[in-house]
Amino acid sequence: MKRNLTIGTRRSQLALWQANYVAEALRRHDPELTVQLQHIVTQGDKILDVPLARIGGKGLFTTELEQRLLDGTIDLAVHSLKDLPADVPDGLCLAAITARHHVHDAFVSNTYASLEALPAGARIGTSSLRRKAQLLHTRPDLFVADLRGNVDTRLKKLDDGQYDAIILAEAGLQRLGRADRITQLLPVDTMIRDKLWICPIKPKHQDEAYYSITRNEIIVPEKEQFQSGEAFYGTLFHEMVHSTGAEGVLDRLQPTSFGSKEYAREELVAELGSALIAQRYGMTKHIKEDSCAYLKGWLDELKESPQFIKTTLLDVKRASSIVTQKVDKIAQELEQNVTEEQENKHSTKERIFYASVAYLQSTDDTTQLDELKDKGDYKGLLALAKEYYDGNGMDEQHTFASPLQNRGDDLLIEDKDFAVVYNGSVGGTYDIMLKYTEQEVRDHIRRYGTDHASDDVKEVAKDMAAEEFDVLKHQKLPMFEMPNGKHLFVWYNRETDTLDAGPFTGTDIPDRHRFAYDHCQSMEANLQSVNEKLGEMEEYQGEVQEESYISGLHR
Repeated sequence: MKRNLTIGTRRSQLALWQANYVAEALRRHDPELTVQLQHIVTQGDKILDVPLARIGGKGLFTTELEQRLLDGTIDLAVHSLKDLPADVPDGLCLAAITARHHVHDAFVSNTYASLEALPAGARIGTSSLRRKAQLLHTRPDLFVADLRGNVDTRLKKLDDGQYDAIILAEAGLQRLGRADRITQLLPVDTMIRDKLWICPIKPKHQDEAYYSITRNEIIVPEKEQFQSGEAFYGTLFHEMVHSTGAEGVLDRLQPTSFGSKEYAREELVAELGSALIAQRYGMTKHIKEDSCAYLKGWLDELKESPQFIKTTLLDVKRASSIVTQKVDKIAQELEQNVTEEQENKHSTKERIFYASVAYLQSTDDTTQLDELKDKGDYKGLLALAKEYYDGNGMDEQHTFASPLQNRGDDLLIEDKDFAVVYNGSVGGTYDIMLKYTEQEVRDHIRRYGTDHASDDVKEVAKDMAAEEFDVLKHQKLPMFEMPNGKHLFVWYNRETDTLDAGPFTGTDIPDRHRFAYDHCQSMEANLQSVNEKLGEMEEYQGEVQEESYISGLHR
């Protein structure tokens, strides 16, 4: 095996995250291995003003990478699987696929709480033909516009008012720390997490999916084990349809032997029902491999009993109706909650910050937390996590604008006061975080300064200084008269977090002198300090300093 590997990657933030993720995995596997990245600009990166479908599609992002692989310039390339063309050039192969992370498409909007809340004619942005087709299937009254660029570019276009909403991959937003921009995800995950279905749904790391009649519970593999989000939801919907046949619901199920006519009919109900549900939510449902074996039995049954199809379709309709009604109700509640949160956000105009109050890692006893997480009891996990809070005030060093700070962070649950973040990639850590309003962060800064503060807290301090200086500037731009009679103007430079001083030129003030701003002091105290430091400079002593020297000489 080569001891030095070169990974080819595009230059976007997300591409670099993915390439570095693979590089770190290789280094963990072989600590003596040297891995380096080679940044490659593709045609897709150069042409940003034309829809991909018009200029060659997904291949525009891979052609240059493939050529470098073929000529031996790089040893491997890392790329998003969803964006790879179906045909791989001769001489190349898809060597490995990393564990799948978040599978949702994310609806992002600054104004509307959900896709359903968009008004007719609203402008929604996406670069994906698949997403466009799904959007227009659900909402043919929308105007779907092309959206190109990296994640931050697309978010800026939304913020600039070019779109009413945009669709992005949840995984990309999570990986780049932009999960706070997500407005809506498919509500099925909420159903699983918060135990809102008619029976418990328990994702486990194993290979089988089934509904247990005796225990009245659904067992499915974890989402990450499936090739796609659609495959996961298709399987889940299948088992959810089975569960509607339980006693006290539709009373359709009776313990039967595997392979019997009754078993085969129930499989038909589950397959047809899950297909209808998947279609309703714009997903593709593939027939389960083990269900194909029952097709012949279904056909034989149709020949023997013409009523078979009528009664079966009636059961399909009843079962799928229960599932969709429940999902739609949850979606409506989520939309209402998001709307209320947005209204509160707009009314207060305050951001929320997250301060770590307890960080539990492998060396700590997290058994109880692990058990609650594995059961899917996130409310119980949150209640237990709160007990770790000792009542101390804000730790400004570990206070952030987002609860997700590290690669692999996953926000398990939060309420109005606390949040619990889990990271399974570093041995299974829990970060219990207390929420603060921006006003509370500002009050803390005024009281304690920013000597040990995080970058996010320092950004708030800069905002405070800039706001205070703007008020001062509108009254009168600060000006100092030096001992030699020269006049220097002073202003606050937010970019450098400094007070800059220099002579006024009529159009701008040059930063002839720059002094670090002390956020432990008031604006007035900072200006006074700058005045004193300038007055001590030799270049501003001039004639006054010379007269004093001569007088001393004559004495």
